Amino acid sequence: MKPVTINGEALPQAEVRSYAANMRSEREAGGRRLNLEERVALHDEALRILMDRMLMVQEARRLSFTPKDAEIDAVLSQWAQRFDGVAGCRAGADTPESREEIGRRIMIDKLLDSWRAAARRPRLAELKDYYRIHKQQFYQPETVHASHIVCHFEAATSDDVRDQIENLRARVSAGEEFGSVAAQQSDCPEKHGDLGWFARGVMVDEFDDVVFTAPVGELTPVFRTEFGFHFALVHARKAAGIRPFDEVRPMIEEALWLAKQDQEVGRALAELQAKAVIGSEA
Repeated sequence: MKPVTINGEALPQAEVRSYAANMRSEREAGGRRLNLEERVALHDEALRILMDRMLMVQEARRLSFTPKDAEIDAVLSQWAQRFDGVAGCRAGADTPESREEIGRRIMIDKLLDSWRAAARRPRLAELKDYYRIHKQQFYQPETVHASHIVCHFEAATSDDVRDQIENLRARVSAGEEFGSVAAQQSDCPEKHGDLGWFARGVMVDEFDDVVFTAPVGELTPVFRTEFGFHFALVHARKAAGIRPFDEVRPMIEEALWLAKQDQEVGRALAELQAKAVIGSEA
C-alpha cells in the first residue's frame, strides 16, 4: 500500500500500522478479539487520527509554535522518572525519536490552546437559558452534613464498647469539642469525624435512619450499625429539590465554556481538513 501524503508530506504506513496495533491491543485487553471487519475499521480510524495529527503539526509549524529545546528537556525529565525511576536521569529516554515525538505533542498542545482561546465565555442569558431547559439535571435529593464518632467492636466486647462510646458522648455533651474527641478517640478519626454532605443511600440504612431524622445541632443518641456503635451531630440539612441557579451557575458556565472550546477546535480542524491536499506517493 502506497504511503498517504498530506500537503506533500508523507505519512509512513509503518506508523499507521503501529498506531493501529496499539489501538487493537488496548481494545482487546478485556479478552475479546476483534474480527477482520473490526481490524480493518481500526486501521482506517488510525489513519484518520494520524492524518489529523499531521495537519495540526503542519499548522503549528506554520504558526511558529516549534518548541524550544528547554521545553522538550522539561518533558523529558518527567519521562525519565517514569522510564527508570531516577529523577533527572534521561538515559534511555533521550533519543532523537523521543525528542521528535515530544516536540510534536508540544506543538499540537500550543495549537489547541490557540484555537480554544478563540472561544468566548458564555453570556448570562445563555447560562439562564440552559438552566431553564435542563432544570431536572440539577435535582438534588435530601442531603445532610454530619459528623460522627464510632467505636468498632467484636461480639464478645460489645457491652464494654457501648459503655466506652456512651462515655465519649457524655464528654461531648458536657462541652468538649466534637472534632477533638473524634480525632483522638474515634475509630474513624479522619477529618475529625466530619462526613461532609451526603444523600440517602451513601451510608448504611441504620446510619441514614438516624441522621436524616435527627434535629440539626443536637447530638444523636448512641446507635448501632454493622460497623460499630456511633453517635452523630447533624450540622445542616438540605431538602430535596432543584438547586437554585446561583448555586449551579459556576458549573453551567464551565461546562458551556468547555463546549465552546471544543466547537472552536472542531471548526478549526475542519478548516484544515477542507484545505488539505491528500494524495499518495508514486
